[in-house]
Amino acid sequence: MTVRALVLGAAIACGCGGKLPETHYYQLAAADVRLRGGDGIVVLDTLATDAAYDDERIVYRTTPFRLDYYQYHRWSSAPGVMVGNYLEQALEN
Repeated sequence: MTVRALVLGAAIACGCGGKLPETHYYQLAAADVRLRGGDGIVVLDTLATDAAYDDERIVYRTTPFRLDYYQYHRWSSAPGVMVGNYLEQALEN
């Protein structure tokens, strides 16, 4: 009887776990605006990102001194890389 109760309890507990939430991914997209280019040249250096923000998880603040991360909302790549690519594409067009 005790074994049956344990098996039944384990089966019920497994059913309560539920499904994990779906992870959503976000990326920056440059606006499709074409402007006439000039004769100037812009050189982009590699961007430096603070370690606390250089994470694929999206960061948010609840107070001025605390950072939290969304577990199921992520950038498609590290923010420093993504912003650098975004600027490069925006300036080329």
